[in-house]
Amino acid sequence: MTTATTALAFVAPDEHPMIREAAGRLLDDHAGPSAARWAETHAALAAAGLLAAPMRDVEGAMDDARVAALIAEAIGERNIVSPFAVSAAVAARGLERAGWPAAAAGIGRRLAGGELVATIAWYEDDGLLLGTMAGTRLDPAAGGLVLTGRKRAVPFGAEAGLLLVPAMADGEQVLLGIGNGAEAAGAATGATGIEVASCGTIDGQPAADIRFDGFPVTAAAIIARGAQADALLAWMRDAWLAVNFADALGAMRRLVDMTGAYLGVRQQFGAAIGQNQALRHRFVDLHLAIREVEATCEYAAVAIDRADAAERARAVGIAHYATVRAAWRIAQECVQMHGGIGMAAETPVGGYFKRLLGLTLRCGDEDAALARLAAPGGVPVS
Repeated sequence: MTTATTALAFVAPDEHPMIREAAGRLLDDHAGPSAARWAETHAALAAAGLLAAPMRDVEGAMDDARVAALIAEAIGERNIVSPFAVSAAVAARGLERAGWPAAAAGIGRRLAGGELVATIAWYEDDGLLLGTMAGTRLDPAAGGLVLTGRKRAVPFGAEAGLLLVPAMADGEQVLLGIGNGAEAAGAATGATGIEVASCGTIDGQPAADIRFDGFPVTAAAIIARGAQADALLAWMRDAWLAVNFADALGAMRRLVDMTGAYLGVRQQFGAAIGQNQALRHRFVDLHLAIREVEATCEYAAVAIDRADAAERARAVGIAHYATVRAAWRIAQECVQMHGGIGMAAETPVGGYFKRLLGLTLRCGDEDAALARLAAPGGVPVS
């Protein structure tokens, strides 16, 4: 009997290695955790067609979450600050799935072309990834609707032109699209009733806390509601997790490579420390951990587009556990193997350590991953 997992058996198309190579060559010129250069990098990705590649309804689209994962790996491997994950890989693809009428005015084309950045306001005061939307409300008001609530650490929240906001309305979940990039979808982000306070995450990614206080929106701002919103947000949540895991895989791979090179040149007692048998065994264990993450991340990326909701949630949950467990272990081991220099801010090691720590803060730790797997339907609980 064919199982759901067997049905997801995956052979990479011929173009995938080419995409990996093209993304790597392009991003080599933008490597490093400089938040000031994110717009330059985003424009380069757009010019190369890499923002359009994961999408479906634009020129150059491949409609493939695995393509998004390959590009995210290249970004993480070079420790680059980029809105690719939240904008092109998740928000843009989510809007295509939703069939939002307001998006017909060329929003997809603008997202693919890099003219517009979209983001998703996932987190509230509880810090959970869509743990509860009860704190943000869409209520009727004279002449329309108003949005009230607070969103925390919105990725690229101050830089994005289109903001996707999950909220509650009459006891059901809704997803809204507001901002300068969606003229038909409510007031601009500079309007009365919204406060955007820029902040940074521990790994140097731009973010913002956004407070809505009677922020006016129109009915056209509603992308989905009720069961449609529940299903869409569940898919977007899983796609967000999967692309973050791919980013972390790239960062882990580079961190282990750097550590291997260091073990080969660092001398102690007249010999390279990499000749120490205990260190060699520990280093091999890191490579084995990466192989496990590679397998689970690929499974999750394929499931985003090909599996039903239950199998997709399970695939992402498995990747979640494997990735955060390996990320924490690899980050700690690589810093320790570098010795004192591994703690220096002037070396790249600390930057990758922070990137992997940021993964856990955004997506949840091992306990959150196990709770997700144990929960009915794969709903995250922590």
